[in-house]
Formats: sequence, C-alpha cells, structure tokens
Amino acid sequence: MAQSTFFQFLDKPERKAEKGSGDDTHNFMGPPHGSYRVDSTDMPEFYKLYCDHIHKNGPLTLTEKGTKIGAMRVDLDFIYNGVQETHKHTQEQVVAFMKDYMSEAKRYLKIEGVTEVFVLEKDQPTFEKIKNRSKSGIHIVIPSLKTNRYIEETIRRALVQNMESYFPKLGLADDWKKVYDPSPLTHTSNWTLLGSKKKDPNAQCYEVRYILNYDPADGEVEVETVDRYDIMRMVTPEMVRKFSIRADPSEETPLTEEGKSLSREDDETRISGGKAMVPTRGRPLTRGDPGSRGSSPMRMLQPLSEMLKKYYYAHAMNLNHMRWEDYDKWIAVGHCLKNIHPDLESTWLEFSSQFKNYNERESISKWNSFGFRNDGARAGVDTLRKWSREDNPGRYEDIEKTNIVKLVEESAKTGTEHDVALVVYSMFRDDFVCARFSASAWYRFLGHTWKETDKGVSLYVRLSDAVWRKYREQEIEYGKSSLDMPDCGHGGKKEFDANCAKCNAEKMKATFLTICLKLKTTKFKENVMKECRELFLNEEFAEKLDENKNLMAFRNGVFDVATMTFRDGKPEDCVSFCTNLDYDPDRPYYSYDCWDELNQFLHDVLPDHEVRTYFLSYLSTVLSGFNEAQKFHILTGSGSNGKSMLMNLMSTALGDYCCKAPISLLTQARNKSSAAAPELVRMKGRRFVTMQEPDEQVSINTGLMKELASSEKITCRDLYQGSKQMIDFDLQARFNFACNEKPKITTQDGGTWRRLVVIDFPTKFVHDPKMPHEKRIDESFVQKVVSPEWATVFMTYLIHLFKEGHGFRKLTPPEKVMVYTSEYKDDNDLIAKFMTDRIQIVEETDETMVVNKNDVSIAFQEWKRNNEAGRIAAGEMFKRLEARFGKLPKGGWTGFRIV
Repeated sequence: MAQSTFFQFLDKPERKAEKGSGDDTHNFMGPPHGSYRVDSTDMPEFYKLYCDHIHKNGPLTLTEKGTKIGAMRVDLDFIYNGVQETHKHTQEQVVAFMKDYMSEAKRYLKIEGVTEVFVLEKDQPTFEKIKNRSKSGIHIVIPSLKTNRYIEETIRRALVQNMESYFPKLGLADDWKKVYDPSPLTHTSNWTLLGSKKKDPNAQCYEVRYILNYDPADGEVEVETVDRYDIMRMVTPEMVRKFSIRADPSEETPLTEEGKSLSREDDETRISGGKAMVPTRGRPLTRGDPGSRGSSPMRMLQPLSEMLKKYYYAHAMNLNHMRWEDYDKWIAVGHCLKNIHPDLESTWLEFSSQFKNYNERESISKWNSFGFRNDGARAGVDTLRKWSREDNPGRYEDIEKTNIVKLVEESAKTGTEHDVALVVYSMFRDDFVCARFSASAWYRFLGHTWKETDKGVSLYVRLSDAVWRKYREQEIEYGKSSLDMPDCGHGGKKEFDANCAKCNAEKMKATFLTICLKLKTTKFKENVMKECRELFLNEEFAEKLDENKNLMAFRNGVFDVATMTFRDGKPEDCVSFCTNLDYDPDRPYYSYDCWDELNQFLHDVLPDHEVRTYFLSYLSTVLSGFNEAQKFHILTGSGSNGKSMLMNLMSTALGDYCCKAPISLLTQARNKSSAAAPELVRMKGRRFVTMQEPDEQVSINTGLMKELASSEKITCRDLYQGSKQMIDFDLQARFNFACNEKPKITTQDGGTWRRLVVIDFPTKFVHDPKMPHEKRIDESFVQKVVSPEWATVFMTYLIHLFKEGHGFRKLTPPEKVMVYTSEYKDDNDLIAKFMTDRIQIVEETDETMVVNKNDVSIAFQEWKRNNEAGRIAAGEMFKRLEARFGKLPKGGWTGFRIV
C-alpha cells in the first residue's frame, strides 16, 4: 500500500526522533508508532497534511509534547464501574466548574476581554471489558491563555478539594485527585491532537461540544453550542494549530504580581562534586550507578520520564493522612521526594495540599529549602515505597502491578536485555539484591530474612517462569484483540499496514512472542542477568546486613527489642541470620513438656541461686546487639561440670547468631591492621561467641580481650571481598571462654579486671555420685541440649527473662561471682607474689638498710626466671612498689629489704 503524503513528510530522516530524547515534538500512541521532530517553520505544512490524512483515512493516534509555556488545559477522567452508556456529567456542572476555574486564573493571569473556553467530549463512554469499567470524561482547552505549569497546578490544587460540589453524585470509581488528571499540567507530557485518539481499537476522538465565552469583567459565562456538522469541520489546519498546547515563550499571557510569585525558572540542581544524574527509568541512582562517582563534575541532571513521575505521584498520594498532618512527617516526605528527583515539586505540592490548612507559598518555600542528595544515607525511592506499603498495602500492590504492565509494554518496543531487566527489577526489587557487582553476590529475601543465592540463581530461574508469564499475558491479550477486530484484508497478502489496527495488534503479538522465546534461551537470560546486576546493585547492603542491634530473627518472624514485640520480618530489616527456631509469643515457657527437665538441668549445672539468676539473665542479653555491660566471661570448673553442654544449648538456641572462635584469637599477637582476619569477619552480626580450652594453660592478650569485650568498631580485611577491601563493623557479641584451667592474666590494670567475670561451675556429673557437689550423669542430655525442642523452650525462657528485666541494661554480677573473680585476680597478680616472696618490710627496731632501684631490678628479673613470669614489665612492678613505699628517695628506699 502506498504511503500517504503525511507519512512521507514525517519519515524524512531529519524528522525522526527518539522518544524521551528531549527533542521530539510529536509521538504516536499506537499504530504506526514512532517519535518525530517537526520544526516550527514546517508546522503549517504539517497541519495541512495531517488534516488531509484525517479526512481521507480517519483518526490517528498522534500526540504533541508540551512546552514550558502552553495553552491552558484540563483533563477530567470520569471512570465508572460496569457499563455506562451515556455521560452522567452535565453542561451546567461544567459551567459551574469553569467559572471557579477562570476566577482562580484571574488571580495569576491578566485576562483581557472575553475568553473562549473549548469543551471537548467523546460521543459516549468507552467500555473496557477486561476491567469492567466505562471511561467518560472532558478535555478543556483555552487557546488564548498561555502560561506555565506552576500556575495550572496551583489552580488545580485550589479546585480539586471542591470537585464533588461541582459534579455531585456521579458515583465515580476513583477519587477526585485521579479524576482531575495532574499529568497534562506538567507541560512535559503529551496531549492528543484534535482529530486523533488513543490506540485502543474502540477509542473515540474528543470533539468540541460547546464553547464557553468567559467575561472577566463580571465572571459570567455564555454557552455557545456546536452542531454535529461544525464538529466535523473543526479539524482544519487553523483549528488544530489553535488547539495546540505548544507555544513560544514570547506568547505567554502576562502575569499578575501574585502569578509572578508562583512562577520560577527550573534551576539546575547541584550536588557535592557537580550536577546530579539519575536514570530515566528503573531504580534511583545509588553508588555504583554511572555518574554517581568518578565522573565529570559537570554531569547533568536528567529529567524524569512521565511514567516515573506518575509512579512516584501514585505512591506519594497513597500515604496516610498523618504524613501531611504531622509537621515532622510532612518534612520527611518532602526530603524523600526531593532526593528522588527535583522534578517532583508538583507531587510535593499535591501531597501537601491535602492538609486542611495548606499554604501554597509555604510549601513552595519548603521545597526550595530542601537539599538534593543522590548517594549516601538518605530517604529515597525505597523509603517512599516502604511508607506507601505500610500505609495502604492494597493500593501499593495495585501501583506496582500497573507499573510492571507499563514497563512490559515499553520493553516490547525495543526487546533489549536492559529494558527486560527493568521489568525484572520492578517485579523483584523487594526480593533480591546484588550486594557485590564484581563477585555477582546475590541475596534473596525469603520468609523473614535475606539468604544468599549463588550468583542470583533464584532470580535467574524466574526469567523463564514469572517474567515469561508477564510477556505471555500480553501476547495473549493482543491475540484476543486481533481476533475481535474485523479482517483487514492484509493477512492473506502478508502485507503490513501501519495504519491498520489489526495489523499492529498482530505485530505486537509477534513481538511479545519473540521475547517469550528469548526468555527460554540461555544467552539472552545471561545478558538480562548482567543488566540486573547493575539495577539490583546495593553497595551498602553488605555493610548494613545484620547490623540492626534491635532485631533477632526466627523462622516465623523477628523479635524487636526496641518495642519488645514479635513481628514479620521486612526487607529493610537487612537481617540474614536466624535462630532457625520458631517462636510462639503467646505460649509461656513453662507450658512446654520438656521445661521441667530443662529447668532441673539448669539448677544442676548452676546450683547457686544468685549465680544462676545472674548468668541466665546475662545469656538473655544476647537478644540485643547493644552490649552495655562489656564483660568477658570465663566459665570454669573441673571437668564434666556441664558448662560445655550449657554452651551447646545456647549455640543451638541462637543458631546463626552464635559462632566459635579459636582461642588463638586471644593468645597470639595482634595482627597488622591490613592483615586478613577471617575469624573476626565471621563475628559480624553475631551475638554470642564461645572459645574452648586449649591443651595447656595459656596467657590472654588482654589488650585484644578488652577491645572485643567493649564492642568497639572492628576494622579488618575481608578475603571474600578482595585483597584490598577493608570492612568496619560494630561488634555485638558477648565472648565466653570455657575452660578447666583458667588462663593467665599478666596485667593488673582496672580496664582488664573491670571486664573479666569468672563463673564457677561447681557440679561434677558422675555415674555414681557420693559427694554433695556430684550429680548423676544423664548421657541423653548430650543430645537434648542440641535438640530443637530444648532450644525452643530455652530461647522462650530467655525472652521472658529479657522482658522481665527490661533488657538488663544495668546488669551487674552478684557478690558471689565477684568474690570468685577477685580470687582469680589475686592468683594472677604476679607482682603481688613477687613482693610477698622477695620484699620484706623493715621494722623500726631493725637495722636500717638502703635498697636502690638496681637492687630491686636484679631481684625481680631473678624471680621472673624462677617463676616463668617473663611477660611482666619491670615498669609495672616499680609503679606498684612506689604506690606502697612512696617515690624513690635520693639514695634509695629504707622501708624494706630484699630477701
């Protein structure tokens, strides 16, 4: 079929444009598709050829892109559930609405003389069978009034609250904020040309029904009707040009002083290091995105696509009323929207206008005061979606589903791996994260926690399943549409007619089928996964993982110590560890069948009430990652005393939160800061660390012990992340050293002994108990302490203790524990032993002897050799000596002698 003169005009190379490139002026919504750039000098010819084509071949689906200054327009979408055969709104209602509209416009524009307001309608509502709804509506254009987005959006916000009074009792399916469409007012979206329609096969053109002549002098409106014959004659080059929303800035209607206060230039937004850059589709810019770092300091801020604007708008308008009524929450939403993109000012004002005491100027001023950040810790897209999900889960799901369908449609136009990956990202952004780009390290949110999935295989398999189904659904949909259309006569000839709806439906069906087939091929899926690595990348995820000190995860939920509640886990919790137990918050520990036996075991292992109460309370503090007590516990006693079984019970109850560390961690010299420390890396996020007794008595590196017990920030090299990658994290673990022979402590400083706590396990389990401290051994306990049954009851009991003790933030060891710890301190005070062995106090009646520093030093070195105490520094000994006998006087001490 020969191409029409109009399409020959458009198809010239200089008029081809890429949609979204910024230089396109016209776009087809449907067949024959395409984006074009028509210069102002070519517009007269464009309008003439367009109208000729319309009169010869019928309506097209052509739209024009808005400009910063353009004709004022209103789009009212009246949607009804079920079949609605006639329009329910009336001309009188429209007149009442437009009177107030023009009254608002007069505040901001200098309107001189009678102004024509054109009201356009379709012949009748359009019924959508799949959604079971009917779409009615109105388009209003005021060609002689040309202004900017800020004026039009302000007018809308003033009127939208009163829409029910203008159009009462219509019984609409949507609320008024959706009815009065904000998208056309942004001046960046597209508007259907007079004589064109939407791409749906049953779509109808909007046609002029009547004209309202508004007199600014008295505010009255005169209605001028248009008969059917005139409607058909309306599609002329002059009228199409008149109805165009595109205009040159020089055509702007003069503003009043109030209008000038609302209008402003769209300034470029700068961030630290240069201008910001955000992707036009997909996720928000984060570290790892092109342009987020290491790029030119003049990188430009890309405007948001209309699709993304609508997406963010939908989530913002889904927020609960408290977020605009509470000042702090209102400001938080503003910061969040500004961080997503500065183009969301209209969304911010629309959101704010829901407040009963809304002040337009204050809201604009607040928006301008907000900074814009595109990296680091900030509220952004994920925060907005989180709030939307929390405030209205049902509507949240609808928004996400609608967005996915739109992305599927968009991706079909290109078929590229990147655009398909955008669909994957929208479908699974809450369920998957790429934590490390180079290593392709992926995590999947499963149940209540994040679990690592090898190279994202769990997402990979969904490409041929869930993602494939999305494209298959569209293929079927277009197939049904094609079958419902009359035969166009091109099928048998295998010809494609760009102007034929059936041909285009069949073409789209084939396009979706092609993508469906690709999603069953390895190479295409691998390429999609490569694109997904960038889209799903969150470089901060690994750092945040298991760093929330208030949470402990179970198989069926998360215990939050901040609120003392048990709830479902959320992706933003960033928890990967799990106790691997189920917890029933409504069931008391004593209701379990095995509690009596477990309780007796605890009494046998720690028979003293004070010691047992303290130690079990201490064990319960692992529910929190905050370690206020900063204690290092040494569990000691003769063999077969049950301490190892108690540690095994604790390990089973904590699951991933517990780990074992080699005693060499505390006995060897401290590693260099740049050395790899896998044993330290393993402790990230752990709450309980056990160390087992070495083959012989050892000395502890007290410096590292104090560092570990103090829960200080640890810096070490992670071999998994790369030879040069250093990681920092706060230690959350309580350290426990189980031994029969207590380790040697070679220092006596207060910091060391303030942290050390010794727990004595006096019981000895034997086959034939005869002594009071002996108990009959039950060899089944070896299995019971590692059983899920005992672990579940024990953890339930620890949570009970933790709640009763309100977190035990000021837990201190009882007197009996401190006495045993003091005895241990005395046993390790080698300087005190030296002074007892070699220093003798001189009585007043004794002969005066002078002892100099060298005499003491020689005696001390000799004593160390004989007592294998080589690590004690002489300086520490002299400090103790001076504390006892005073500063060294000239000539030497006379108050003691060396023996």
